[in-house]
Amino acid sequence: MFALDHHDGSCPYTEDRTGDKYWEFDTDAPPLSGDINKSYEDFHGKVVTRETEIRYLIDDLYHPAFSRKALKFSLEPTLDFDKLVVAGHSFGGAATLKVGQSDARVKCLLTMDPWMFPIHKQNFKYPKSMKVFLLNTFNFHDRMKNFPQKPSFDRMLHFLKTQNNDMDYVVLNNAEH
Repeated sequence: MFALDHHDGSCPYTEDRTGDKYWEFDTDAPPLSGDINKSYEDFHGKVVTRETEIRYLIDDLYHPAFSRKALKFSLEPTLDFDKLVVAGHSFGGAATLKVGQSDARVKCLLTMDPWMFPIHKQNFKYPKSMKVFLLNTFNFHDRMKNFPQKPSFDRMLHFLKTQNNDMDYVVLNNAEH
């Protein structure tokens, strides 16, 4: 498993590989209220950036010496690219859904409470071979009433069902985002 740290102020806590802890939060991050179109453009831009970062990581993983040289692994691990899974939670779930549309090397998507607002204007098109696993908490999409969260999530579910994608959708009751 590889995880990206975006250092864009959207995550209040990170740790680097030496264990050093960083507490940060971008107080100038785009607001979740006010001009909804401006908020959409700001957040959509961040999702596009993350999509690109994920694709760059996949590019790097394809290079034979990447793990040994860049990650300081003593041996080169065997990676099965025929089973490449991209996973993300919340904002990362939105980035995961975008990567699945733009990178044919990805074979499976795992999203946990994907925040649909940054991608709610998207048309979702995945290859029929794409496996999609959606894990959601019961109230998350309903709590996002001020944004087009639920309608866009329902539209994506409808598309996946009608395209016969290999999809699993699980809702966790009594769980939080």
